[in-house]
Amino acid sequence: MEAVPLSLSPERLRHVLRHFSTVSQRVGDHLRATGASDEVLAGAVAAAGSRFAPALGDALDVVALLSTLGPRGETPQADGSRALTWVLDRSQFPDGAGTCGVVPLDSLSDEERSKIVTEDRVGSSVQVIARDTPLATWTITAIVEPAQGPGALPVRTLFPGPYAPPFPGSLQPGHWRDEAEAFWAGHVLVRGMKLSSLPPAPRT
Repeated sequence: MEAVPLSLSPERLRHVLRHFSTVSQRVGDHLRATGASDEVLAGAVAAAGSRFAPALGDALDVVALLSTLGPRGETPQADGSRALTWVLDRSQFPDGAGTCGVVPLDSLSDEERSKIVTEDRVGSSVQVIARDTPLATWTITAIVEPAQGPGALPVRTLFPGPYAPPFPGSLQPGHWRDEAEAFWAGHVLVRGMKLSSLPPAPRT
């Protein structure tokens, strides 16, 4: 597939912070200027899930990189959006895209299963486990909004790892929700143990 230009609004930028271990100075300054507090930013980067490799930079860097690469796959969504996936070249990105935040339940040991807790995600009870060494991945997935004519595609969310369906609570009853429930019943979100950090707020 050909390269697809992408765009990331401040609202969605705040959302995808959960997939980064830190908030870069420019992203922090930009989001504070749009009304985000340090508490909101800290809560975002502390959320369970996958993390991008620091070598890729911040969210704006990742969007710029993907805009130059052709996606490998595309999965339609119930609301008309699309899930696009990219696979990075291992020779160019030896550290990978980051850590995969979702693992199959049956891949966990009995000891790991005993440490699973549940968290509410968009009205759904999702299984979560803390791990010191999450699974590395070279895949990146972006959910993009339906095209509204020529120009960059708005990114709804962005994360390292293969495509995973939305949490069931965000979907209406029917085929799409049934698929999501089946997926999340057999998969677990991974929470990394590394502490997150924020850059200092600019002096006024």
